[in-house]
Amino acid sequence: MLIFMKSVFALLLQAYRRFERLADPAQRQRFVTFCDEQADWLGDYALYFALKRDQQELPWTEWPKPLRLREPA
Repeated sequence: MLIFMKSVFALLLQAYRRFERLADPAQRQRFVTFCDEQADWLGDYALYFALKRDQQELPWTEWPKPLRLREPA
């Protein structure tokens, strides 16, 4: 599973870099609009994704207690 997730992350990073390089203004605006419209969950998901990667893809129930029981800001 870890190899699969590393592959997924590598593909997402490649897609993001391509978008940064090649997106036209209309595409960038659609991305900003999407982020604004999905703000209720998008930040939490991005944090979870980053923490899960940092924790070697362990289930969140196995993360260190301060991460597992974090208080929302």
